[in-house]
Amino acid sequence: MEISCPNCSAALEIQVIGSFDSICSNCGKSIHFENGVVTKIENTKREDVDVDSKKKNKLILLLALTIVLLLCTYFVYLFLYKEEIEYSKLDQNKDILAIKNFLDEFPESKHNNELFNLYDSLSFEDAQKVLKDSVPHDLTLIKYYLIEFKNKGKYIKEAKLLEDKYNYENLKMHPEFENILSFISNGENKSYLDSAKILWQKKWQNIIQQYEAKSQMNHQLNKSDKIFFKNMLVSLCNNYSNKINLNFIPKIQLKNFNDYSEKSRLECDKIANEYKITYGKSYNNEILSPSNSIPPTYNSMFSDEKLQDLRDLFVEKFEKKINRLADEDFVEISFEQINNAPTINVICSLKNTEITNSNTV
Repeated sequence: MEISCPNCSAALEIQVIGSFDSICSNCGKSIHFENGVVTKIENTKREDVDVDSKKKNKLILLLALTIVLLLCTYFVYLFLYKEEIEYSKLDQNKDILAIKNFLDEFPESKHNNELFNLYDSLSFEDAQKVLKDSVPHDLTLIKYYLIEFKNKGKYIKEAKLLEDKYNYENLKMHPEFENILSFISNGENKSYLDSAKILWQKKWQNIIQQYEAKSQMNHQLNKSDKIFFKNMLVSLCNNYSNKINLNFIPKIQLKNFNDYSEKSRLECDKIANEYKITYGKSYNNEILSPSNSIPPTYNSMFSDEKLQDLRDLFVEKFEKKINRLADEDFVEISFEQINNAPTINVICSLKNTEITNSNTV
């Protein structure tokens, strides 16, 4: 027999005679029948499970809503309140790094103009203090200020003047040729450029005066050589340079031993025997004289590598000698042909001297 579920009205198949239990497939209730009449309606385990599941789902939903609410609160704090909290901290402690961090973190803040001006002023004050208190003067912060506040800082002109001033003060403490030349070549120290040039001129005048005094006592140099070297020093001074171009020109005109005359070779043998100069031994242990040996060809003894060694030796001696005019190395030899630098042509002539009857030919 088919009846309606007394709980949800869904269709149920029951027995009319006797006791009978039926579970509604729709609501899950357990219904007890006596001869077709409902006597009891009870919850089943399935329904209990459904109720627990619904409670659990409600709890998860509530937890999710709570998390969303907390996140919304956090983002509201970030966008509305954190900026003001961080700003209030800056009022209590005017720290340059903290101000810079605030400006970087809140680029659209309504406080930016005020804080940027404060950042500008504090940075310039710090740079000034470090400049005055350090010896030699530390230019790190003033250079940083010029880069950080380029075209927008209130104190850019003053900072540039301070950089030039203390650059020059440092130069006066260490007025070496390289330092002066670097200061002049920089082109950025315009305020003290003329002062640096005066330092350069004075140092070179001392060098030239020392050279003139020493050259007068040097009788090995002729007049034209003395004039040449003085003009070279004057040129370095006037062109604000410490480089000298060097052209090393080797001229090798050597004969081999067998190219000499017979008389010269015999004379050489005589001298070798007289002074017991040997050129090795033969297979039978006989001492060899120059004529009986095969000496190396002289041209082969002056390879490109050897000539370069000879050039480097000359440069070393020349630099050492000319730099004695001052307490520091002020001249450097260059092989790159620098413009506006004086040039020295060094001709290295290598040729034989022939001796005949003890006379040089």
